[in-house]
Formats: sequence, C-alpha cells, structure tokens
Amino acid sequence: MRTKTLTLILLLLPTIGLGKRNRDLVDATIVAKTADDSLKNNPSLSPEETTRLRQEKAGAVDKIESIANSEPKDTETQLEVSRSLASVSEAPRAVPFAERGLKLAEASGDPKMIRDALMTGSEIYYKTGQYDLARDRAERILKDNPRDKDALSLYMQVKGRGEASSSAPSGGAAGSGGAESAGRPAPGQAAGARTDAPRGPGVEMTSAGSLEARKQIALGWSRIKLDPKEALKFFEAAITADPLNAAVRVQRSKARAEAGDAEGALGDADDAIRMEPGLGEAYAARAEAKRALGRKEAELLEDLKTAAELDGRFTEAYKAAVLRVGALANDGGEAAGKSGLSGASAPDGPLGLLLHSPKYWGLFAFLCAMLAAAGGLIVPLVLRRRRSGEDGSRPR
Repeated sequence: MRTKTLTLILLLLPTIGLGKRNRDLVDATIVAKTADDSLKNNPSLSPEETTRLRQEKAGAVDKIESIANSEPKDTETQLEVSRSLASVSEAPRAVPFAERGLKLAEASGDPKMIRDALMTGSEIYYKTGQYDLARDRAERILKDNPRDKDALSLYMQVKGRGEASSSAPSGGAAGSGGAESAGRPAPGQAAGARTDAPRGPGVEMTSAGSLEARKQIALGWSRIKLDPKEALKFFEAAITADPLNAAVRVQRSKARAEAGDAEGALGDADDAIRMEPGLGEAYAARAEAKRALGRKEAELLEDLKTAAELDGRFTEAYKAAVLRVGALANDGGEAAGKSGLSGASAPDGPLGLLLHSPKYWGLFAFLCAMLAAAGGLIVPLVLRRRRSGEDGSRPR
C-alpha cells in the first residue's frame, strides 16, 4: 500500500509543480495587468502613485520572466510567459521567450505545439510592429493548414505592411511600449527626420548568445526613457552575449543616440559596418548619429543612399534627405541673390531690375550701342550747321 501511495505521489509531483507555476504566473500577470491598466487609464495620477504602480508592475514582470527562466526547456511555459508579457504591454520583452518556445516546439516535432508557437510569435510580432515577421509565422501555419482562421485573420491584417515597418529598431520591436515608440525622434532632432526603422531586438540568430542578446536589448529599450544610463547596461550585456553580431552593435548605436551619446552612437555604427558591410541599417544608424552630432544634411546622403540600396525600407528616408538638401541649396541661392553686391541693398527702379535680372543686360548694351551710333552721326551734323551759321553771319 505504501509503495502504491509513494508511486502515486511521484507521478503527481510534476503536475503539482506545474499547477503552482501556473498559479504564480496568473497571479503575477494579474498584478502587472492591474498596474498597467491604472497607468494607462488614469492620467491624473500623482507622481507618488505613478512611481508605486510602475514599481509594482516592474516587480510582477520580473516575476513572470523568472518563471520562464526557471523552466528554460518547457515549451508551454515559454509560450505562456510570452503571452502574459504581451498582455501587459511588454511585447518587446516577450519576443525572446516566444522564440525560445518556437525552437523547443520545432525540436519536439509536435505539429500542434509548433502551430501554437508560431501563432504566439505572430501575435507578439504584430504587437511590436514587426509585420514582416508576423506575416512569416502566419504563412508557415497557413502552408500546413490553409483554413486556419486565426492565422488567416492575422495574415490579412499584416499583408503588405512589412515593407514600411520592420524595422525595429531593423526588424526590431519598439522599446518601451512597443510599436507606439517606433520612429520617435532622438533628442534635438526634428520630428520626421529619423532615418531608422522601428527599434528593438531585431537580432539575427548568429550564435547561441543571440537569444540572450535579444532579451537584453528588449530590456534596454523598455528602460531607455526612465533611466538611459541604466538602460545602456543592458545593451552592453547584449554585446557581451553576442559580440560578433553587427545587428547588436546597431541596436546599441540607436540606444546611445537616444540617450544623447552621439559620439558613441557613431562609433558603434562604424563598428557594425566594418563587421557587416552589407547591413543597410548600420548605414542608416550612422547617418542618424551624424545628424545628432550636427553634421550637415549633405554629409548624410552617402550613408542614406547606401542604406537604401541595401535595404528598401530606407528608400523614403533617402529621398526625403535629397529633398531637404535641395531645399537648403535653393534657400542659400535666394539669400545670396537678395543680398546684392557686397551686402548692400540693390537699388529700386530700372537699375534695380537690371541688377536683379541679367537677361536684360544684352538689351541694355544694345540700346547703349544704338545711342552711341546715333550720337556719332548727330553730333557732327550739329557742329557743321553751327559752323555754317557762323560763317554766314560774318560781314563781308
């Protein structure tokens, strides 16, 4: 009897552990969701209450992530955690867990699990504004089951939108709030002048450390506005995790530009270009860093042109820069024309018209020549008549 009881307990232990983990996840998600809703829907919160709610949410989110990290090889846990994070406006932080869940599902070979992982990833990438990645995962589901309603619905929503967005940071999720922060101008930069695509953990899986790098980048973007110096530590950790990945350097370049370190941003962009000369986003990041340093718009054109040639997402940014350079050139020419000679104001009237309009100079010269010719004929005749009159008036 004791043997049977012990065997039953041993069989139930995993289920008991799973139940506790699920309860912890649900509890933490409720706390984070409640705080998140209060922050979104109560604009009149006092600074103290806002700080309290942010800390409450941050603690709950850390708890959610710790649950995933406690079971790194459990597919369902990774997917549940990623969905929980996305539900509390932390989609960028959900990306690494969704990717981990997909890899585990693919390793298992379970079609149902793979479908769930693909759908979870597609929904999360949709929330972060990475429409090309969302579309890719939905297409994979539809390839096996063209009648999958959820995948088809999401596919129709993102179809045709990837060209304009995926970028975050280049296929990245926007930091601190997902897609809504994508395209936000850097400090001191005019709205609409940015050259990059949406920011975020857009890191190719080039090594075992790439997943960790994505996670650190997502954490960094989620904190960049609250504490830039602290946020940059996460980007440092990302580079430590995946030091040979040029896309990670691009992410830190963008983060440094956001934090006001334009020189550091330029250095990271240069490093990324040296590591991977064919990465269009690296050239766009370098152009952004140069703009933050106050370089002339014309100096950015070569980088933007290269970025556009390598990555079609930057074509519009390049065209806009060309127009800005042309407008600045025209403004300079008009200013010079209005300044007159040696800075003096040009006179009004016919003379002013001649000075402002060189096309009249030929006509003016022709008139002068005609007057001179007429003078050459008339003056001798007048003098001859005067002599004749004088001679006729003399007494004989």
